[in-house]
Amino acid sequence: MKGFKAIKKYDLEDDPESPENGKFSRQGRIPGWQQEIIKHSTVIVTGAGAIGNETLKNLALLGFGNIFICDMDTIETSNLTRTVLFTQNDVGKKKAKLAAERVREINLEETACVDYFDGDIVYGLGDGVFRKADIVLGCLDNAETRMYVNKICMRYDIPYIDASIGGLNFTVDIMNGHQTGCFECNAPKYKFEKRFRESCDVAKRKALEQGFIPTVQTASAAVSGLQVQQACKILCDINPSYGVEIYMNGALDMMYRFPIEIDENCRQHQLDPRYVVVETPFSCDSTLREFLEYTAKDGYEELMLDEETDKSFITTVRCPNCGKEKKIFQPQHQVFTDDYYCDDCVSRKEFSENFINEPRDVSLSKLSLDSTDPEILDLPMRALGIPPFHVVPVRSAETHSRRYYELSADYEAIMPEYSRKHRKDNEK
Repeated sequence: MKGFKAIKKYDLEDDPESPENGKFSRQGRIPGWQQEIIKHSTVIVTGAGAIGNETLKNLALLGFGNIFICDMDTIETSNLTRTVLFTQNDVGKKKAKLAAERVREINLEETACVDYFDGDIVYGLGDGVFRKADIVLGCLDNAETRMYVNKICMRYDIPYIDASIGGLNFTVDIMNGHQTGCFECNAPKYKFEKRFRESCDVAKRKALEQGFIPTVQTASAAVSGLQVQQACKILCDINPSYGVEIYMNGALDMMYRFPIEIDENCRQHQLDPRYVVVETPFSCDSTLREFLEYTAKDGYEELMLDEETDKSFITTVRCPNCGKEKKIFQPQHQVFTDDYYCDDCVSRKEFSENFINEPRDVSLSKLSLDSTDPEILDLPMRALGIPPFHVVPVRSAETHSRRYYELSADYEAIMPEYSRKHRKDNEK
């Protein structure tokens, strides 16, 4: 059996509620089914929309004991035909928060904990959450976030099952870290060469995020059922499928199965997994100086900001109107077109449509106590674009070897129910 975190962490004993007589008795009769593993497994669900609603409902009814939900959107009227957890009275509420409440209500495992993240996974959620996961279920509707989640799962060798729908059709990709092909191996090149949300213009970002895909509830229900069943097979080691794409053509009632081959040029397969991570007493609100003084004691002095995290930091920009430079000190993803203009041009409302002076920015990718501006060293790490509970790569200036440090002080704030539950378990 594969050594999942749930199995490593717990001495699995028979559930007090007998599989023969309890509420899970029917599934307990399935050959190979292990309800104790389902109970103790930790599942991350990225996306709480059409597929996410169905997937969360399925996880709750199966008795999954640890669920983490990620979504940044609010509920709209157009969502209601495909979201079993939401009603007409919920329009305008945040999907992640409300989905967590509803999953707690219907979960048949009394000890289940359900945490959530309401925000952008790419820029706002640290790797530490994924390190707790036994499996990640993708229920997303955009390529960029899919690519990012795939990268994090590759980084920590976590099984990742991605589900997608379009009209009557649906697809499930079942991937297992470096052992199989990944989402990037299987994706057309344009999907990862064009980073949709990296546009510096906020209006363009919003327009790109409002693409509508024709979907129907039957497809989201079917794809979710297949996705969660594959997750159970992996966790319980019931003839799991790895490195496979399952595609359903709903119009023709035809299902196809394709291998997901490893692309030798895939960037994610060329990076080593992060098997060893050092937990620290710091949070994203700790200053960069405090953090680097701590890592320097281990001989690791250079924080590699954008090499593996995609979170570069802009120090200086040049006004496209007059050419004047100004300091800005902002993470790249928070810098938009208007930020390039100097204060004088903004006050005079002079804006160049043709960018006569090509905008230029100066970004930092490597931060150290010796080479970084003291003003930047005294910034909280959050201001550098490093999210809470993140794992930060720090390099030795002498050997160029890397060590990975987690901002562990954010743990309880990001995963409050999970941290309380597992703290109690460890105290027993």
